[in-house]
Amino acid sequence: MIQNYQLTEYPKLYVNYYWGGFEYQKENVYNMDETIFKNRNSFVKKYKIKINKNARYHHPAYVEKNVSYKLDYFLFDHVEIYETYDKKFIILISPYTVTDESAERLKKNKWKKIDNMYTLNSESFIKIIAKKSGHK
Repeated sequence: MIQNYQLTEYPKLYVNYYWGGFEYQKENVYNMDETIFKNRNSFVKKYKIKINKNARYHHPAYVEKNVSYKLDYFLFDHVEIYETYDKKFIILISPYTVTDESAERLKKNKWKKIDNMYTLNSESFIKIIAKKSGHK
């Protein structure tokens, strides 16, 4: 059985995420193809991803506060958190349903739309957060 994370150039970054644990099937109900793997590889290179911070307690509370379910609970689907080589945190979300109104709320709260990272029929957004001094 081949899992999604194994088909990226960076399996150690994706092994612990929900997306990474799915068994890969070329034709599947998850609406995924090689595009998603290419997007994930490009994401690592473009944003200089160093490590995944998936475990709930492996990132500071100030990062978690940016996962604002008050903004719109359903937008915060498939949350992934990464740390970059240039000492930033990146929060990635990939909701299935994004209305014009919710997209505007994300934009106002400094979320940026990026290439799809979860499936072809979900949208992906990131928020980049500077690392506060004194935090490892």
